[in-house]
Amino acid sequence: MLKNNVHGMTITELSKELDVSTKTIQRDLYEVLNSFGAIKEGRT
Repeated sequence: MLKNNVHGMTITELSKELDVSTKTIQRDLYEVLNSFGAIKEGRT
């Protein structure tokens, strides 16, 4: 899905494609990025 879209996808597009909420996408993306050492800044 993502590798076939050279321009990427929005959180909304991913949530519709995977039939989950945008909050689920945000939470899961944060967890993946956090495992690579990314630090979250801004709204929590």
